[in-house]
Amino acid sequence: MRNSVTSKFGSWHAGCLTFTPPSHLSVAQIRALLDEDGWNITFSGSADLVVKAGNWLPAGDAQKFTALTPADLALLDGLKAMRNFPAHRSTSSRSAMNAALTALANHPPLAPLAKNGAREVHSLGKHLRALAPGGMGATRLDVLLRELKLLIAKVR
Repeated sequence: MRNSVTSKFGSWHAGCLTFTPPSHLSVAQIRALLDEDGWNITFSGSADLVVKAGNWLPAGDAQKFTALTPADLALLDGLKAMRNFPAHRSTSSRSAMNAALTALANHPPLAPLAKNGAREVHSLGKHLRALAPGGMGATRLDVLLRELKLLIAKVR
């Protein structure tokens, strides 16, 4: 918090800051963390996640997010799109997923997860069960889980 205040308002203001969080949050305090509709706070994408991590987390933890590579951010955006398509089953969520799967081709470690050319992915399950191109017998799901474990290790 001090780093955020210093970067936005200067060190004098940060020096005036005192904050002593309670050991446990009350239900009312937890509700204050929700958005105006009572939903948990979400991020529009990986770039928004990095910005909010910088605003909300201690510097050491925030740095883990700012150090993520473009491939890491593409993986996060791809994961969100892959989650949203089966959850919503809408044309727009399918389009967003296909765009995210196309973008993965631009990042070599994630390229095996990308969709094949111009063909749209209509079944995420079939896409993930398919053998990954150049994956030496691994499925796309195997590649996804491997890359996800590496990403988790970076921010842990």
